[in-house]
Amino acid sequence: MSRHIQGVKQRGSQKWIQKLVNECPNFLNQEIMDQLKIELGIKWTSPIVGKKYAEYRDEDFLEALDLKHLAKHLQKFWPKRGPQWDGLGKAAPNYVFLVEAKSHVTEIVSPPTGAKDRGSLDKIRKSLRETKQYLHSTSVAD
Repeated sequence: MSRHIQGVKQRGSQKWIQKLVNECPNFLNQEIMDQLKIELGIKWTSPIVGKKYAEYRDEDFLEALDLKHLAKHLQKFWPKRGPQWDGLGKAAPNYVFLVEAKSHVTEIVSPPTGAKDRGSLDKIRKSLRETKQYLHSTSVAD
């Protein structure tokens, strides 16, 4: 199962994303809309207090966003045990928010992947390369 119950967190990025999504969603939404320069009605589906602050990965994150029909595409794009998203949100018509929250430098400075086998590493590298091309990114960083 790719649904991971977190419970209430007392510190770090998990604490703050839990507070924002559950106690101050209008503040969070406004900050996002200000950056995107568009009006959106963002509905957060994770981490929600009524769902024990569960975080999702793999096909379960797609289901949490009502995007289960994309599961086969995800299997081709990324290996199993992909990112466990700190937050998930959606807004009409076609906006999806996948949040990886960081509150300390030590959270940002980490190994680039936990993938061990060659097939998974190759799939990740290929997908990152294709994404950079799609976005017309010239960055040397993944």
